[in-house]
Amino acid sequence: MLTNRERMLYYWELRTRTDHARRAWREAAHALAGNDVDAFWYHIETFLSGAISVANVLWPSSKSNAAQKRAEDLRAALGVGADAPDGLRDVRNGFEHFDERIDQWRVNSTDHNFIDTNISDPASLGGIDPGDIARNFNPDTSELAVFGKITSVDAVLSELAAVYAKVPKRY
Repeated sequence: MLTNRERMLYYWELRTRTDHARRAWREAAHALAGNDVDAFWYHIETFLSGAISVANVLWPSSKSNAAQKRAEDLRAALGVGADAPDGLRDVRNGFEHFDERIDQWRVNSTDHNFIDTNISDPASLGGIDPGDIARNFNPDTSELAVFGKITSVDAVLSELAAVYAKVPKRY
């Protein structure tokens, strides 16, 4: 069980990181609207960094008893569900360990097409194996993918907004 002081430290982290992730998404959306592809992907990485920081506090990948108990305590105090947004950790890890994903692509790809930093419905690429699409954002569905691992930006933003709204403004 967390003390009030300890809980407040985690609340501060949650509030800060949700704010950072949401700001990064606003900047990514602005870059997308301005057709600035490089800026879009830059802000997407920042968005994922903030979102995974929130996930690490509330839904840790660590199997340690202390991390799991802390997360349970915080989720109960905030009324947050037991599961992180689908695919978030896989997509973030794909960005974080992109070199390893390329290594896997080199071994597993049959056609060796390589589509990266694509912004479109991947079905519009016609005949390209989904495993050959490195990083993709589908603006029609808000799906963000890395080598076939997918998360919904809308779902992540919704969860971040819910967490942000539930964390007390005063600690």
